[in-house]
Amino acid sequence: MLLRLVLTLCATMFALTAFAADVVNLDTPRGAKLELLLDIPASDKPVPAILIAPGQGYHARLPLFDRIAELATANGIAVVRFNWSYFTADSKNGKPSEKLVREIEEMEIARAWLRNSKKFDPKRIAIAGKSLGSIVAWQVFERDAEAGALLLLTPVCIDTSKESPRDATLDNYTGLQSVNRPLLLLAGDSDTLCPTEFLYAAAVRLKTSPRVVVVGGDHGFGDKSAKDFEKTRSANLNLAARSSIDFVLKHFIQR
Repeated sequence: MLLRLVLTLCATMFALTAFAADVVNLDTPRGAKLELLLDIPASDKPVPAILIAPGQGYHARLPLFDRIAELATANGIAVVRFNWSYFTADSKNGKPSEKLVREIEEMEIARAWLRNSKKFDPKRIAIAGKSLGSIVAWQVFERDAEAGALLLLTPVCIDTSKESPRDATLDNYTGLQSVNRPLLLLAGDSDTLCPTEFLYAAAVRLKTSPRVVVVGGDHGFGDKSAKDFEKTRSANLNLAARSSIDFVLKHFIQR
C-alpha cells in the first residue's frame, strides 16, 4: 500500500498552486459565514470523507490540506475543509473565541452538513484538525459516536500559558486517554508545540493503540537548518499527507 501511495504522489506531482475545490457557503446561528471547500472523487456511491479543521492561522487552502485533498481523492476519499469565521472576516487580526466555543460550533455545523449529504458514507467519516484545529476536532469527535477515525495533525502538546514547555497533551485533549476508535497522532521532529517526547508519552497512556507518525520539520514542517528549505519542507509535507491518507485507507478502504 505504501508503494501505491508513493506512485500516486509521483503521478499527481502535487502542484504548488492551490488545489481546485468546489465551494459551499453556510451561515452560522450567529450570522457568520462558513466556507466549505469540497474535494470529492467521482463515484456513483457514497464515499468515505475526511473533515479537516484548520489551524489558528494555517488556513484551509495551504499546502498540507491541498496535498491531503489531492491524494485523498486519487484514492477514492473525499475531503471537506473550511476556514474559521474569524479568519474569513479578518485574516490578519482575527482571533479564536474564548474556550473555542465558536470554533467548535462551526466545525459541528460543517459536520452536520456532511452528515446530511448523500455524497458521503456515514459509516466512514474521519475527523481531523491541525494545531488549534486538532483541539476542536477532538472535542467534535468525542461527541460524535458515528465518526470512524480521528487525525490530530501537529497537536498542541504543551501548556501555552507557561513560558517554559510543560507536557499538557492530555490536558489540552481532555478524555483522549479513553478513546477506543482509530487515532493518528502526527507531528514534526522539531515541533516546539509538540516535542516528540511529549507526543510519545501521551500515546502510551491511551486506551487505544494510536498510530504515531513523526516526520521532519517544525510546526509547519519547515527545517531552518536544511540547505534547501523549500525542497525539504515540501518533502515533509508530502510525507505528512501520505501518512494521513495511509491511515484513513487502512481503516476505511482495506478493512
